[in-house]
Amino acid sequence: PKDQFLRVTKLNDRYESYDFSLTSAVDSRPKALLDYRKRGVADVVERALSSYGGKVLLPQDACEELVKAERSLLSRGSDLLSDLSAAKLKLGELVAEDIKEMIGEYKVDEEEAGS
Repeated sequence: PKDQFLRVTKLNDRYESYDFSLTSAVDSRPKALLDYRKRGVADVVERALSSYGGKVLLPQDACEELVKAERSLLSRGSDLLSDLSAAKLKLGELVAEDIKEMIGEYKVDEEEAGS
């Protein structure tokens, strides 16, 4: 429907947005991004551990090593993705060459059969 009468917003999301804006203005945007990412990692780890029972609270600084590992993994993944793209391109070129050769042979056979 074009008219919506109810809008649901998580209060924590709003607080995180304010915190991000404040940290970005007072300290720096990179620090705000790092803090936001640490909070996200902490939330994921807490949710995963809480499924085993009990409430687990991790300080944001405890997740700094996880964030560094994630950054390293993403960097390595980016390199691997570049290598994979290059390999796909090369494979495409080789297949195209093989198809051209096969078509050329087919045309030659066709001409010889017509003679």
